[in-house]
Amino acid sequence: MIITFSTLIGILTANYKKSQINFIDNMIFLGEKVILLLSSTAPETNVIFKKLQADDRFKNTDLLNLYKNSPLPKKDNLAIKEFLDLIGKYDTETQIKYAQEFTGNFKTLKKQYQDYYNSHFKLYVISGLSVGIVICLMLI
Repeated sequence: MIITFSTLIGILTANYKKSQINFIDNMIFLGEKVILLLSSTAPETNVIFKKLQADDRFKNTDLLNLYKNSPLPKKDNLAIKEFLDLIGKYDTETQIKYAQEFTGNFKTLKKQYQDYYNSHFKLYVISGLSVGIVICLMLI
């Protein structure tokens, strides 16, 4: 039971890392959607947020406070907050430029997280299993 529990902790840790990658995917999608909306119709801020909210990825999400429930570190959450705050504050071209920069930064971030996940997933599981075995041996 101890071995199973510790292995499960390793798997949960790896899944947390995977949830970070999924969240970053959503941020890339957000940036690309904003670029698309601004490029095609240049709608007002409230229209942009209504269209984003209508998407399945953000249906049950408070977009203005998206960064508060983020699994990402504080630095990355600050980038999300700044991006959401600038929507509607500048002319269309400037907003598109910021959205492209935001999307590019999060694509780079996704690659870093994905590389880390790929190289460490097995390590988390094996570490959990190993700790469980060591604890069992100590108790025997």
